[in-house]
Amino acid sequence: MMKRSLFVLLALVAMSLSVQAQKAEKVIAAYIEAVGGADTWEGIHTVTTEGSMKMQGMDFPIKVIQKQPHMVKTTMSVMGQEIVQAYNGKVGWTINPMMGSTTPTELPEEQLKQFGNQRILDPLMDIEGRGVTVEYVGKETIDGDKYEVLSVTNDGITSRQFFDVKTGLRMMTFATVEAMGSTQEVKIVFEEYTEVDNVWIPFSVNTFSAGTVVTVLKLDKVTLNDDVADAEFDMPSSDN
Repeated sequence: MMKRSLFVLLALVAMSLSVQAQKAEKVIAAYIEAVGGADTWEGIHTVTTEGSMKMQGMDFPIKVIQKQPHMVKTTMSVMGQEIVQAYNGKVGWTINPMMGSTTPTELPEEQLKQFGNQRILDPLMDIEGRGVTVEYVGKETIDGDKYEVLSVTNDGITSRQFFDVKTGLRMMTFATVEAMGSTQEVKIVFEEYTEVDNVWIPFSVNTFSAGTVVTVLKLDKVTLNDDVADAEFDMPSSDN
């Protein structure tokens, strides 16, 4: 009798896990469809975004160029000076005149980890390839809006991601991160989804920490599949 009860219990647990996995897959499929579909995104090789980043009450023009598989270059203008940070898939480098450096400096190995998630293709579109784990958490209502919630672990960071039940779009993420020796919960809010060449991109991204707005990113322009040479991401020689 005990063996039969244990078998039934294990069967119920397995069934529950299967149902939860199916719910997670359904949420992910709805999200991918809402932002334009996996096939469309897989056909994107470069993304260039231009806009402004608001920090500490000041607006800074910012331009980000991304190229498959994981090359990225960010240029921000601060008080008339350009701060550049880039990664060509092997070497990361920066030019930061605000720190007294006008020549390119290679980034240390530990700082290169930040580039792991800066890819064009969303991790939820490449779960197996990126080693992402996903669990269905349930439904939540916040300020009258209803969401499906997933727990997503990617590159060692686990986040709770909130998807609008009506549109399927991801509207918020919450994650606990280590920053300057302390643990902080970071909230990211995605707004103003805009269609660009058949894909939908949030043109407003607000980041909060401890309930306070840390950064506000507003995009003015997004272009896809520009002809960007790999050399754009290489560290220039100090003689240039």
